[in-house]
Amino acid sequence: MISRKRILRFAIGKMLCQDGWAEKYNPKNQFHVNQYDYSTCKEYVNALKEKWQEYEDPECELVGYVNVSNYSNYDDYAYDVDTYRTRLEWHDEWDCDCEFKVNPCDFDYEEYYVKALKRAWKNKYDPNNEYTNIDPCDYSSVEEYHEAIMDFDIRSTKL
Repeated sequence: MISRKRILRFAIGKMLCQDGWAEKYNPKNQFHVNQYDYSTCKEYVNALKEKWQEYEDPECELVGYVNVSNYSNYDDYAYDVDTYRTRLEWHDEWDCDCEFKVNPCDFDYEEYYVKALKRAWKNKYDPNNEYTNIDPCDYSSVEEYHEAIMDFDIRSTKL
């Protein structure tokens, strides 16, 4: 028969192990996930990751870029969510209508995104490279670039 002492030692050992999970993965207890509700570390960490996502990306808009299951700590996950959210802000600034299908999350730097976007402008408004003297890089918006092409066409027809 199992003695009471043995059962207590086992229970205390298990609780110490669970406390270790909390200390490692949720040291500030900021996500209010009770480690004693889980029998394995994996279950506990998965519950924590759900809380991380609820906190950082509740709309799940970044799941395709920042998958919470690939992270072992909150700080790295939060950093990457912030990084990708910044990239989406570039999109809002440069192509809010999603007209050009250039995804800012595919670029590490805004300048690379903008270059790719401006190539897309050129592909749409000058696919045959007829306006060699009009460079999309000289314009700060697609409207300005398109207007320059239109003005060039108007001037050309008057001549």
